Amino acid sequence: MCEVLDRIENRGRDQEEARIVLNMHKKGLPLEQIAELIDTPLDQVKTVVEKEKKQLS
Repeated sequence: MCEVLDRIENRGRDQEEARIVLNMHKKGLPLEQIAELIDTPLDQVKTVVEKEKKQLS
């Protein structure tokens, strides 16, 4: 049961992080700066932005 709750909690954190990345990107911050500010690897930041672009296409 705890494992399921941990996965749900992690998914919630991932969604919140994605929302933050997208908001910063929409404000014009460079991806490198976003990654640095939220202490996340640049490739993860790029993945979030690319996924959003595909959904909007």
